[in-house]
Amino acid sequence: MTSHLRLAAAAGAAALALAACGDDADDGAASAPSAADMETVTETTDALESERPQPWTGVEESGEAELRFTTWMGNPECYGIRYEAEEDEDEVAVALITGVLPDSPEVCTTEVVEAEITVPLEEPLGDREVVELEDLDIEDSRVDAEYPEQDDENDDTEVQDPAEADQP
Repeated sequence: MTSHLRLAAAAGAAALALAACGDDADDGAASAPSAADMETVTETTDALESERPQPWTGVEESGEAELRFTTWMGNPECYGIRYEAEEDEDEVAVALITGVLPDSPEVCTTEVVEAEITVPLEEPLGDREVVELEDLDIEDSRVDAEYPEQDDENDDTEVQDPAEADQP
C-alpha cells in the first residue's frame, strides 16, 4: 500500500474515531456528528493539478434533467473536484475527478469531507443506466504527484488489516 493510501486510510480512521468522542450534553454518551455538522462540498472547479478519478459513492436524480453524485474528498482548502459526463440513448457515463487546487496552502490538514456534485443532463434520465465514465482524458498521476504536505503528527502511522493483526 502506498504511503498516500496509508495516510488517507489513517486520516479517515482518525476522523471517525475523533467524531465518536463527542459528548452528548444529556447523558455524556459518545455520539457521532450529525450530517448537519459535517461540511459538504457542492462547488466544482476546472482548475486542478495532479488530477485523478474519484469513485462516486451514490447517485440520485435531483431534478428533471440532473443527477446528484456523492463521494468523499480531501480538505477543500487544498483539493477540488470536477466531473466529466457523456450521454447516449442507453446510458449516462459520469466520472468525478479530484485534484490539488493551484492556490492551495503549502501545508494542509488531513480531513475527509463529503462532496455532493450536481451534473446537468442534456435530456431527462428516463430508462438510461448511470455508469462510471472510464475513458478519461487525464493523466492519473498519483504515483508522481506532488501533494500538499500534510499537517499530521502521526505521519508514519500504518493502517493494519484487522485480519493480519496478532491474535492474543
